[in-house]
Amino acid sequence: MSRVLSVAESSGCVGLIADAKDSEAANFYAAFGFQPAPESPLLLFMPFPEIQELFRVGAYSTPPPHF
Repeated sequence: MSRVLSVAESSGCVGLIADAKDSEAANFYAAFGFQPAPESPLLLFMPFPEIQELFRVGAYSTPPPHF
């Protein structure tokens, strides 16, 4: 995730997309704050400002809940 943050700052990236293989994987990403696409719940997105905030508050170093 820190590499994504670095590239995004220099390239103008707007966020990070995760293509979950199943609902369990989608729940994993959702635990970090990713939001599912309206028409495809296995495609999730997190806007760049939210990624920055996770790093600012140190939330990214906290493991997600277990499923």
